[in-house]
Amino acid sequence: MSQEEIAIKRILVPIDGSNASLKAAKYAIKTAKCEHAQVMCMHVIAVAENTSEYVGKPEVYYDRLRKAAQSWFEEIKKVSRNMGVSEDIITTDIVTDFSSIPEAIINYASSKNADLIVMGTKGKTGLKRFLMGSVADSVVRHAYGPVFVVR
Repeated sequence: MSQEEIAIKRILVPIDGSNASLKAAKYAIKTAKCEHAQVMCMHVIAVAENTSEYVGKPEVYYDRLRKAAQSWFEEIKKVSRNMGVSEDIITTDIVTDFSSIPEAIINYASSKNADLIVMGTKGKTGLKRFLMGSVADSVVRHAYGPVFVVR
């Protein structure tokens, strides 16, 4: 086996506001502190064909989603400060995507040359997982690099 260097300089953390994604951000910040890496937090807004609750007002719908994502990003920066890590290592981005959330995460990781994806999962099993799918599961199966999944 060769002595391949493992460099972790850019860590991607997809954020959806769940406890699992915020916990994943803590792991990413801790890893970034040890590795002197950057943490790239991103949220995907999946563009729906039909937003029945907001028909005729789609911009209001997307504004609410953006504001929620910004509040999650601020919470992560606060966590970083509490961990003694400068929030300067954290970048944030909101991505609007027409395909799928897992595909958006994988494409973003590739375009930003992420060395590691750290993401949360709600840990659904059995029928729930079969019926709803799992974003984390799909990212693990299709990502080009390592994925660390946090429950």
